[in-house]
Amino acid sequence: MTHAAEIEPRHLGLPPRAATGADPLLGLEEAGSRHVQAVLGKVGGNRKKAAPILGIT
Repeated sequence: MTHAAEIEPRHLGLPPRAATGADPLLGLEEAGSRHVQAVLGKVGGNRKKAAPILGIT
């Protein structure tokens, strides 16, 4: 267990923020858009496969 004042990505076994490309100050719309694009990329652009992953029926 850590005694740090803040939980950092390394405490969870994650790469540092800079390595993930994550911007902690993204707006909700931009974050959502990036997530949709990432999911579409993972499923080769197949919207039918992306929809359930994104919770879209």
